[in-house]
Amino acid sequence: MLVKVKDWLAVLTCALCLLAATLAASAYSTALAVCTGFALSAAVLLLATMEVYRRLRAYADSRVWNSLRQAESLFYLFFRLRPDQPFPPCDAGAASPDLLREITQLVLDEKPELVLEAGSGVSTLFVAYALRSAGQGRVMSLEHSPEYADLSEKLLASHGLKDYATVVRAPLKRTGIAGRDWLWYDLGALKLDQPVDLFIVDGPPAPVQRLARYPALPLLHGRLREGAAIILDDGCREDEKEIVAMWCREFPGLQCRFLPLEKGAFLLRAPRAGHPAQPSSG
Repeated sequence: MLVKVKDWLAVLTCALCLLAATLAASAYSTALAVCTGFALSAAVLLLATMEVYRRLRAYADSRVWNSLRQAESLFYLFFRLRPDQPFPPCDAGAASPDLLREITQLVLDEKPELVLEAGSGVSTLFVAYALRSAGQGRVMSLEHSPEYADLSEKLLASHGLKDYATVVRAPLKRTGIAGRDWLWYDLGALKLDQPVDLFIVDGPPAPVQRLARYPALPLLHGRLREGAAIILDDGCREDEKEIVAMWCREFPGLQCRFLPLEKGAFLLRAPRAGHPAQPSSG
């Protein structure tokens, strides 16, 4: 954990209190007491400095190891997917390479016939490459932003992957779930002719509303195949943790595992036979 302003303020307040007490005592105490007070103040500052160094060192080490992990993931992706063109940058708003690696491995292992994605972008490209490598399947990606939809379509076309991916233009609209209004993708343009094997939830963006990605499962659980995989990105955020807790309460039999990636993610499994994927009455 990096040092915060409140940490500095706490240390300085403590040191100043010790120093003030020392100066106040100097009028009535011996030189030894004054020296002791100054020594205590110096010790507090020294310990605080050492703690600051420890936190900064831990933070720097974690950043180095994370950079190595992301680089390793990119090497894996290049080796397994053999792209026809250079991969686009994975910036702060895109899925991290370690998550893309997890998704790619899942696609290669399970060979899904239909992947549904909430939020298009770099991840759509990697899923399409993985499907091509697996020799089957297609991905349908919901996108509410016309600008991002255009970018995603151009990206897929430049890599020759339009046969494996479709960007579905789905503006956000108000949808009622359990008596509450939510903003979610307009599913009117989504034509699913078979169950979904893999559901990747990486949208809409968090600023849209609190718990922005919650509607994904209540609205689409009926379209998932038994045992389908569900990946929720940004698992380190409090909203996503709360969303998963809500899903697990509402859908008996849903399995959940946290993936300790750069941004965190949750890998869930839809219930299989004997555990109907229906919302609980609670």
